[in-house]
Amino acid sequence: MGTSIGAATDWLVANFTTAIGAVDPTAVVGDNLPSANAPGMVVVGRTMPTDFQGVTGTQQPVVLGLGKNEEDYSIPCFAIADRPGTAQKPSRDAAIVLFDACAHAVAQDRELGGALLEGRHAWIDNIRISQMQGTAKDGGALCSTLIQFDVHCRNHYLA
Repeated sequence: MGTSIGAATDWLVANFTTAIGAVDPTAVVGDNLPSANAPGMVVVGRTMPTDFQGVTGTQQPVVLGLGKNEEDYSIPCFAIADRPGTAQKPSRDAAIVLFDACAHAVAQDRELGGALLEGRHAWIDNIRISQMQGTAKDGGALCSTLIQFDVHCRNHYLA
């Protein structure tokens, strides 16, 4: 078995899709950017809509000669919600609902469906919230809230 990055990313996309569908059926989840535009969106594998930074991390031998490696990496994700009007609270509340669903999914299965081995686990890390105001396509006011977060993973595997 090699790196768990692919399996962990697949688990996040599938389980975030289920979790988000339960709290906001109009929101979309994407592996990178989704093809559909929606007022609520969660993206796995990207730090924000205009940034292409992906997974970062390290790999190192656990015990020399045994062929076992430890990997420690972060999968960037973000949740974003847009709401019409000049009040920020509706978009912030909607983005927090999306983020909470993702955080709950990770907390329910810290081994990400078996992607992480030997009792290694994942957790939510580096949470950042940005609030923005702009103009909607129809010319009206629009408020957006972006919550960036990492799913930090630690794993052991045989090289």
